[in-house]
Amino acid sequence: NTHCLLMSATPIPRTLQLAQYGDLNISTIKTIPAGRKGTQTRIVTDKTYEKYLSFLKTRISLGEQAYIVVPAITESEKMDMKNVESHVEIYKTIYPDLRISALHGQLASEEKIVTLNSFEEGNIDILISTSVIEVGINVLNASLISIYDPERFGLSSLHQLRGRVGRGEKAGFCFLIPD
Repeated sequence: NTHCLLMSATPIPRTLQLAQYGDLNISTIKTIPAGRKGTQTRIVTDKTYEKYLSFLKTRISLGEQAYIVVPAITESEKMDMKNVESHVEIYKTIYPDLRISALHGQLASEEKIVTLNSFEEGNIDILISTSVIEVGINVLNASLISIYDPERFGLSSLHQLRGRVGRGEKAGFCFLIPD
């Protein structure tokens, strides 16, 4: 008899190891849910960065929303990492007419909830965040996610982040922007 049922959209290493040693069985769903268009993933280089920015602006002008994910909240003297604070300013400079907001783990719980609700209601065009959006976020209108410094995230995290888009009837787009 079944005593415990585990479900995961991402087979994390521990789950795979348990299955390998016979402690778990794996059932795989090989098709995406009906009505979904899927997600395309592209790597953005210095040569294609302007094209990426133009694509982002076009998708938002069509009424869609975007996530921008960076590995850090603030600038660090010790490590050269993209961060939420500087990217909010960068994107506000590039797109002064868009509604841009930030989300990260150091915000108060109430502020996080207000920001996520505002994004879900369509009051934010671009949400610049750390990986706190990795799970539990389901905004059907968000069709684009850009991940800066993807080499700083694990494969499972990248897969989960990519899964934030393409959840509705619109195709999803994932852009990886390495350092």
